[in-house]
Amino acid sequence: MNFAGGLHRIFANGSEVYANWGSPSAPATLDRFILKYVLRIGGGAGTWR
Repeated sequence: MNFAGGLHRIFANGSEVYANWGSPSAPATLDRFILKYVLRIGGGAGTWR
């Protein structure tokens, strides 16, 4: 049995947080927890200026 889950949240200032547990490509659940915070400063993602 394999179980994986994730959470993605975008804040009002454009910053983002990702939280993931497990590994969806593995044949069995791996006890893996990943937390990533993306800090946006200045223009938003994908802007020229």
